[in-house]
Amino acid sequence: MTTLHITVDDQLAEAARQQAALQGRTVEAVVAELVAKWVSSGKPHDVLDEFIAIARVAGGNSGGQKWTRDELYDE
Repeated sequence: MTTLHITVDDQLAEAARQQAALQGRTVEAVVAELVAKWVSSGKPHDVLDEFIAIARVAGGNSGGQKWTRDELYDE
């Protein structure tokens, strides 16, 4: 399995985490499902189009800062 890294605005990331939690899922699982639907359909999926549009507008930028996995995930 491959790990993909995306950069999104902090507020968008938190909103995504909360929405996924309401569904009993993780953001990673939701994104993986969207990508699978997109690839299997042979054309961009409406939800994926919306996700990409939101991601482009969000303008997330880490400024080159990097984090370790432990820093990103609270336990």
